[in-house]
Amino acid sequence: MKNIIKSLFKILLLTSLIIILFLVFLYYKDKEAFDFVIHYPLINSNTHSKIEDEEFPHQEADNEEIAPPLNANSSELKTTSIAPALECKIDEHKNLIYCSTFQMTWNSLYSDLIKETIEISSPPDYLEFINNHIKEKPCVSEDSYISMAGFIKEKIEKKINDKLANRFNESLSKLNISFDNLNPDDIVAFSYLFKKLNFKSKFEKTNIYNFNNLNSNIKGVGIKFYLGSVSNKLKNQLKILYCKSRHNSLPNGFIIKLITDSDSDEIIISTLKPEKDLLKSYEKIDDFINRRYDKYLTNKDSNVIPKDYEDFWGHGSSLAIPKINFKILHSFNELVNNYFKNKNFNQYKISQALQFIFFNLDEQGVILKSYSMLLSSGASLEGPKNFIVDCPFIIYLKNQSSTYPYFMAYICNDELLVKNSNNDTD
Repeated sequence: MKNIIKSLFKILLLTSLIIILFLVFLYYKDKEAFDFVIHYPLINSNTHSKIEDEEFPHQEADNEEIAPPLNANSSELKTTSIAPALECKIDEHKNLIYCSTFQMTWNSLYSDLIKETIEISSPPDYLEFINNHIKEKPCVSEDSYISMAGFIKEKIEKKINDKLANRFNESLSKLNISFDNLNPDDIVAFSYLFKKLNFKSKFEKTNIYNFNNLNSNIKGVGIKFYLGSVSNKLKNQLKILYCKSRHNSLPNGFIIKLITDSDSDEIIISTLKPEKDLLKSYEKIDDFINRRYDKYLTNKDSNVIPKDYEDFWGHGSSLAIPKINFKILHSFNELVNNYFKNKNFNQYKISQALQFIFFNLDEQGVILKSYSMLLSSGASLEGPKNFIVDCPFIIYLKNQSSTYPYFMAYICNDELLVKNSNNDTD
C-alpha cells in the first residue's frame, strides 16, 4: 500500500512540474510575441517600449479583444521599409513608411549647431534628399511637435524634457531613453511628434477579403451599405476627390478624404498607381485633387470630366479601408559611424540615428506618435460606386497650410494591417 502511495505521489509531482514548465513556456512565448523590447545601448531594456493604455483612446469600446499593434525593429520586417525622405523610391512589392521626425531632427542639428549643409564621410544616397529640405520649417502645426539639438554640457536633456512635459505630458524616461552614458561634449538632436485625429462619428467595422490578391482577411473601417439619411453622419466624414469614370481616359482608382475633428489636418487615401517615389506619388495625387489632368489623359479629344465626384456616391454604396496598427523602431545604419566633415565638428561621428513610429487607423480616427534621435560623440452619371481599398494604396496626413505631408505610407501588403482571426465575424 505504501509503495502505491509513493508511486501516486511521484506521478502527481511529475505532472505538476510538467504543468509549471508548460505555463512558463506560454508566458515567455506570449511575452516575446507581444511585448517586444528593442535593445539599443541608450534605450532602457528593463522596461518595454510600450505606449500605455491611455494613449489608445480609439480602442476603449465594444468589449472586444483588441489585437496588439505590430511591435518590431524594422530589421525584422520582410516587406516593409522606412524612408528618411519623400524622394525615396517605391518598391511596388514592399510597404514604405515616411514620417517627418527624422527630417526635423536633421534640420535641428543644422539650425541649432552646425549652421551649414551637413556633410559626412560616407554619405548614403538619401543624404542629398534630406539636405535639400534642411532649411524648411516642420510641416506640422507648432503645438504638435518639438525639435532641438545641443550639447550634453549645455543641458540639452533638461531642455528636451521640459518641452516634452509642457506640451505633451511626456518625458524621455517614459520613452525609455537615457543619456546617462554620454559625455559632456556629446551632441544630441531630438524631435517628437504627436497627432490625434478623431472622427466625430465612429465608422462601421468592415472586412476586406483578399487584399491585393494575398488571400488575407483584413479588418476594415467604413460604411457597410449606404442607406441615405440613416448613414449621413458617416457619409459627411467622407469626401470623394477623384474617381475613374468610364467617360474619360484618366487612370483607374479613386482618391478620398477622411474628415476629422481637426480644422488643419487632412487624411488622404489614394488607390492610384504610385509613381517611382513617394514625392512624385504625392505630387500626382495633388494634381488629381486639384484637377490638373492634362498630362494624364491619353485621349484628350473624347473625355468627359465629372463636375462633382460626389455623384459617384449613392444608395447602396460602401466604403472599406484597412485598419493599420504598428509600432516600428528603425536605425539609419547608413549614417552610423560616419564622421562629420563640417568645420569645428569633424572630430564628431554619428553613434546613433533612430526613428520610432507608432501609427493607428481604426473606426474612431488616427493616432500618430513618432520620435527621432541622432547622437554624436567625439571621439455620377454612372450610378453609385463602392470605395473598397483592397489593392495597394497610399495614405498621407498633411497640414493644409504645408507644402508636403508629415506622414506618408505606401501599403501594398498586409504586414502592417490588422487581420481577422478565424472566428471573427464583424
